[in-house]
Amino acid sequence: GPHTVTVSYSGDSNFITSSGMTTITITGTVGTPVASLTNVTATPSSVVAGTAISLAITVAPGSPSTNTPTGSVQIQVDGATVATSAALANGHTSYLLSTSGLAAGTYTVTVIYPGDANFTGSQGNATITITVPSTSSDFTITPSTASVSTIVGEKVPAIVFTLAPINGFTGPI
Repeated sequence: GPHTVTVSYSGDSNFITSSGMTTITITGTVGTPVASLTNVTATPSSVVAGTAISLAITVAPGSPSTNTPTGSVQIQVDGATVATSAALANGHTSYLLSTSGLAAGTYTVTVIYPGDANFTGSQGNATITITVPSTSSDFTITPSTASVSTIVGEKVPAIVFTLAPINGFTGPI
């Protein structure tokens, strides 16, 4: 906007006192925040439920800048907030994500950077997969006969058991 600038000279033995005034107009914006980029890496990205996942988070300038994003990030799993304030240090932070409350499936981890005085907000995503150990059997055991009767001292007839893999089991029995 317009600003008035006044210059005054108090004079000396060779020149008299004088002053002048002018208006200057400053346009543009000072300190406009630049874009930021948020990146999150989940290690490992696939775990058995109950195993923690390490999140490595980086918030960087989206264009060349001498500044580094400051503040903190929020972490969500499928839209549910799990951490509200993971503090950044030099644009980096880490977070140990508990998976104990998650059922088997694929989830999206979202890291939200709200921005600061120098950078606009941004967000990054990572996909994680949670598995649950099977509680069903891997094979069945079936006897050839339902029951066998014998007299004490006599030979017992042979009983044959049949082992059959189920649920895709391919290991040795």
